[in-house]
Amino acid sequence: MKFNLFAILSLVLTVSPSAAYYVFSEVSLVTVSNDTETSGFPLAAMGEGNNVEYLFYEGAIKYNYNNVTGSIYTTDETIISLQVNTSTLIIEFANSTTYDYWSFDSNDYLQLNGSSNGFYLCKNFDDPSGYSETRYGLVYGNINTSCKPIKLVT
Repeated sequence: MKFNLFAILSLVLTVSPSAAYYVFSEVSLVTVSNDTETSGFPLAAMGEGNNVEYLFYEGAIKYNYNNVTGSIYTTDETIISLQVNTSTLIIEFANSTTYDYWSFDSNDYLQLNGSSNGFYLCKNFDDPSGYSETRYGLVYGNINTSCKPIKLVT
């Protein structure tokens, strides 16, 4: 009996689980650009109301990243995910369904759906709180003449 119990226990312990596991990590988003005005600064989520936060050139904030689901989300109690607003092209944390897949390449550049291109810092893009009048905010696309192309690194 002892031998059978030992054999069964050994078999159970050597079987590896087949379910996928999630890998979470903390990331910050820092700008990289040839322009000294827009390079090397961390982006912070700033509240715009109704569980929506835009990212501005403000200060270092850590976010959570899940590399299995490709999601980046806030670390506070609201747990809202990073996404591109399809009507405004503003990159925001919001509490809605998104099909955006975020990842990091081998150089730690942020990618949206497999590309690290298309990120811009812009001013004056009609955010509800008016932060963009004096700060650069993150968008996906060249939406006005103030926009400067950037990449984001963790």
